[in-house]
Amino acid sequence: MMRTFLVVLSVVLVCIATSAIMLHYAANQRVGDAYAQVSRWAEQLHGQTTDAGVYIRHPANQLPESDPWGTPLNVTYAQGGFAETLTVRSAGPDGVFFTQDDILAQRSVVNLKGIGKGAKDNIEEFAQDGARGLTRGVADGISACREKIGAAEKAITVF
Repeated sequence: MMRTFLVVLSVVLVCIATSAIMLHYAANQRVGDAYAQVSRWAEQLHGQTTDAGVYIRHPANQLPESDPWGTPLNVTYAQGGFAETLTVRSAGPDGVFFTQDDILAQRSVVNLKGIGKGAKDNIEEFAQDGARGLTRGVADGISACREKIGAAEKAITVF
């Protein structure tokens, strides 16, 4: 009787352990799928910009695809200086956005928002002129320093 009980108990424990391993594997598979999903969407959206390099916004910041847990994917955009960042986010296993288990992918693009189309069209010439002006300013500064040093040397020899 005791031996039968131990055999049954062993079988039950093996079944429970196998189920736990399978559940753990399934959970990890969902996380991996979510990472692949948000990365794919981030890449796709990263390629969608205006002529000025600004991301084309997706309606209502919600993407038409759900994560492995059934929550629609979310996309947000943030502008900072000459760069803009897009973030594609899965709510993760808990189904709540902006918590520790969220899965996200980010992409950034440098854009010329606020500079204007004329500057964007002529950005190479603009950069060359700026560098030329900087070089000319440094050269003029060195010449002025040399003149002051020369004048100081003359004043010293007069004494």
